[in-house]
Amino acid sequence: MSDFATWVRAQGARTEAALEAALPSTDTIPHTLHEAMRYAVLGGGKRVRPLLVHAAGEVVGA
Repeated sequence: MSDFATWVRAQGARTEAALEAALPSTDTIPHTLHEAMRYAVLGGGKRVRPLLVHAAGEVVGA
């Protein structure tokens, strides 16, 4: 696996962990709202912007 692919996987895992921690559990009320929030945010295909933000942060030393 290339260095870039390894970096993408690491940043993807970091992003997923942060999103999981930020979103409320579906066990808390209102259940339907929290399910919809998690569905909208955690669905695949929305990870290019976080990668760009992580890359920009690394460039400027943040």
